[in-house]
Amino acid sequence: MILPVLLCGLLRPERPAQAQSSSAPSLYKRLGGYDAIAVVTDDFLGRLAADNQMSRFFVGVSADSLRKLRQHVLDQLCEASGDPCYYFGRSMKTVHAGWELPNRTGNHRQAPDGDSGQI
Repeated sequence: MILPVLLCGLLRPERPAQAQSSSAPSLYKRLGGYDAIAVVTDDFLGRLAADNQMSRFFVGVSADSLRKLRQHVLDQLCEASGDPCYYFGRSMKTVHAGWELPNRTGNHRQAPDGDSGQI
């Protein structure tokens, strides 16, 4: 999937040596701006909803809640890529606490701080 690669690039802090000059286009612009990120967001959410392991999180979710989820993901990606939009949602750690999200091998993901089972 393209999204994990994209997210790794978006959410990883740049090292000072890798920081771009102010004349270089932002990651947001290099990705194609809002419309292109919206396409990636829609594809990502569609894949999550169709995934055998992840679809359970979409059962019974209203159309209004799905629209809000889409906008939160889009806002977060836009903000992380350098757009002046703002993400007003809760932290990912808070949102996903207790969900025990599986990785592709069926095991729980290992959190960066060494705790297993929760992100």
